[in-house]
Amino acid sequence: MGLLICGASTTLSWPQQEIRRESSLEVREIVDAGSKYTNRVVTVHGCYVKDFEVRVLQPCGYKFNQFDKYSIWLDYDGSSDFGRLEASRSDPLPVILKAEFQTGRGRHYGHLDAYRYRLIVHEVLWHDEAQKRP
Repeated sequence: MGLLICGASTTLSWPQQEIRRESSLEVREIVDAGSKYTNRVVTVHGCYVKDFEVRVLQPCGYKFNQFDKYSIWLDYDGSSDFGRLEASRSDPLPVILKAEFQTGRGRHYGHLDAYRYRLIVHEVLWHDEAQKRP
């Protein structure tokens, strides 16, 4: 019984961001799964990049390439605070988002229909300005 209580208290003391990251999918997982997540609301983590005519989620640690297979176009439903987040090509922002994943044949999302995948952001679950800079 003591071990059970100890385990429960340890679980409850974990930082909230770690729990969310562990229970969220990474950008590559969603893209590589193909249609498995299409039209479903998912929790996903990655790095947000915003620039002129660019608003994407990509795997963290990747050099930015807006046409990479793992660059997912981001739109938001208007009810989230996503639009106020700042990021750039050289300084992406680590985030965890609750969003609807969409995919289709060919490229037809985002600026000039350059993206095959899109996330419609419903909620920003976590972001960390401090992790942007080494």
